[in-house]
Amino acid sequence: MKFFPFFLILTLLPSLISCDDGDVRANQTIVGGGTVPAGYDGPITRVLEDNIHSTKQNSSLILSEASYLYSNTFGYTRFMAHCNANGYPHDRITGGYLTADVLKNYDVLLINLVHDTRPDFTEAERQAIIDFVHGGGGLFVVADHTNVYLHAERLNRFLTEMGVTIRYESAVDEGEHSVEGKAWILINDFAQHPVTDGVSEISFLTGGTMDGAGGMAFISEQGWGDFWNPDNEEKPVGMYGNWAKDPDEDYGPLPVSQAVAYGDGRIFVIGDQNIFGNPYLYFIDNHKIAFNAMEWLAKRETEQPRLRLRRPDGFHIRIDTRADRFSMSQVFEGTDRFTFLINLSRHAEVIAHATRAPLDYLPEVFMVADPMDTVDASSLAEADAVLDAGGTVVLIQDPERTTAATVAFVQHFLPEPGLATSAGAPWTYADGYYAEALTDVRVTLPLRAQTHTYPACPALTCPGHAVLSGTAGTDTCDILCEYPAGNGRVLLMLAGAWFNQANLGSFLTSPEGVQVYHVDAEMEFTRMLVEWPGNL
Repeated sequence: MKFFPFFLILTLLPSLISCDDGDVRANQTIVGGGTVPAGYDGPITRVLEDNIHSTKQNSSLILSEASYLYSNTFGYTRFMAHCNANGYPHDRITGGYLTADVLKNYDVLLINLVHDTRPDFTEAERQAIIDFVHGGGGLFVVADHTNVYLHAERLNRFLTEMGVTIRYESAVDEGEHSVEGKAWILINDFAQHPVTDGVSEISFLTGGTMDGAGGMAFISEQGWGDFWNPDNEEKPVGMYGNWAKDPDEDYGPLPVSQAVAYGDGRIFVIGDQNIFGNPYLYFIDNHKIAFNAMEWLAKRETEQPRLRLRRPDGFHIRIDTRADRFSMSQVFEGTDRFTFLINLSRHAEVIAHATRAPLDYLPEVFMVADPMDTVDASSLAEADAVLDAGGTVVLIQDPERTTAATVAFVQHFLPEPGLATSAGAPWTYADGYYAEALTDVRVTLPLRAQTHTYPACPALTCPGHAVLSGTAGTDTCDILCEYPAGNGRVLLMLAGAWFNQANLGSFLTSPEGVQVYHVDAEMEFTRMLVEWPGNL
């Protein structure tokens, strides 16, 4: 992306600013978060991000190849960058107090998951927030499951008075409403409202429920609110319930988001801290409800085009996650490993979308990774349009497990890919026809100037089309193959297994030992897509 926050001191309140001395209350400090582009002449909505009571996922945290901490991964950089670019500059209050004198300079207050390692709201701050909203301000609140980090009891002290109460529950769902397990869920039941306009489905990565008259999104009838009892003697870090549907728990549909008016102002609350974080903002329709909510709070929902329809700056990759059944977005049961979607997003310019339908704007890259279901007609039409515009269509598939969906996709774009075995015999994609593998394959990644030994590579070559190859003794396997198609190109990544396994780096540390080569391969591939378009 081209818009990054500028971390400059903007305001001195009340002329006392100093470095953090360990007491965030000691000095009233407001730091610049992001500005509008030079030459912007549209309407302005001033946003204040509360980093006194909440810092876990603030907008200064950028996902990169070097960032593996949980907070960095799910920072709100991308969300705020698109807002900044379209007339929503923001500042971050990092010290002092939320007061009427501070809030009068802003139109929207963003509070992103308060936590118990930060100061609690004082009574004066609670009243200042209530008065700010009643007088016409917008309040954007990100909550989460149960009462994790004590966020619910702290936020409810002012939210309940304004019509929203966060429950001490996890939003649980099953069956077709599950991405993975019971907590990573799909939500497709919405009230009609400017906040939900154009939204078909969003996803929570363990979120919570809430009460209020302005329910916007609901878990299904199969779902329930999994209660965490604060009176339990055992208080696990996550404050989870038992993941079982108990008789005394409320069953769905239950609201997981609220949009309510209070006085002359407006409040939006959503119950998941991850939904708008850097890698999952553009997972299915998460970004749409995020940008709709910001517009609605700013009373700019009648502007055209809507914020969600404006193409963010960056290099856009769309993964057809309907065809892969979310496999490139999942964490893998029993692991805490990063997903391919997260690793794609580590490149500063890349905006990686994982959606089950075409985008509202044309991406530079259309990608299918390890498809289990045939790519549907609407997505094929999007892929054709990408090629017509000079873009790239990518198939990531290990020929050791070819599927009917793979065969249909290859036939649509490359009826004659000219593949051969490493021994020189002709080879073609066919359902149930698998390629053998070479083992202990040495590969040099040109952009990173690194050489790794990978466990295996399909024993295939693409003579005249190879971009990246590996060697095993005297044998060669071609890993990435490029073909001209229309005005663009089609890429076949033959070592698809490298992109769909668990060794992609922990949420808490960088990859260790032999695991690092998988991350390096994904980062190299992403860089090649962005930095070598048309020149591979």
